[in-house]
Amino acid sequence: MRDADRETTTRHLAEKEFEPLVSAIEPWFDREEKFAELPEDIQKRIKRGAWMLAVLWDVLSPFRRRSMAQERDIQAHPGLAPERDALWKKSREVAECELIASDIALAKRTMADVKMQEKNLRGLRKKEASLTATLQRKAQSLGLGWPDDWADSAALRNGRSDDCKPAAILPEATIRDAIAWVYSDAITRNSKLPNIKEIAPAALARLKTLGFTTTANRIVSIAQEPQFKAQRGKVGKRVTS
Repeated sequence: MRDADRETTTRHLAEKEFEPLVSAIEPWFDREEKFAELPEDIQKRIKRGAWMLAVLWDVLSPFRRRSMAQERDIQAHPGLAPERDALWKKSREVAECELIASDIALAKRTMADVKMQEKNLRGLRKKEASLTATLQRKAQSLGLGWPDDWADSAALRNGRSDDCKPAAILPEATIRDAIAWVYSDAITRNSKLPNIKEIAPAALARLKTLGFTTTANRIVSIAQEPQFKAQRGKVGKRVTS
């Protein structure tokens, strides 16, 4: 069997064996029990499928619990890999483009700079919105639910940044959630964990998909906390030059 055929067969088997986290824990989203009070098998399933959901379970609403589980299903389903990777790369491009613009001192910006930046961002956001729609259609065709709060931020992904929650009032807990998601996603992909210089555009891209924004400095500051320092370089593929 050729390598390409073997990879295709392996992927198809993985798709058939995939068990959505939402389906496995559906009866528990609306329960009042603390995470430690859940049945042991349910605790293990949540930790295996979405460790950050396990960490935040006690402080999340039923809506957010279900939404995070749906997000993890979309991140983990083998059949969504091409669409998921394409969207993630484009979201990173958007975030990096926005950060590059913020690094230019206001006094040095010309009208031509501003117009070029706006044009570039509009083009990137349009492509990002198209890729999001493609991922949503594919996910729904596979029987997966689509997170409601992800859909609510469609206006942002279409370039209307006024719908984004201002950076100054964005709770630190939301930024922590985004940073944790980035590391969890890297672990799921078995890819290199972002270092302290790489975490800002990655976390900002995640926040943008949820309808939020913040500054790179706030992300970097929070990423210095012990729980994130312990993650960096601990798990994931090493990349050497």
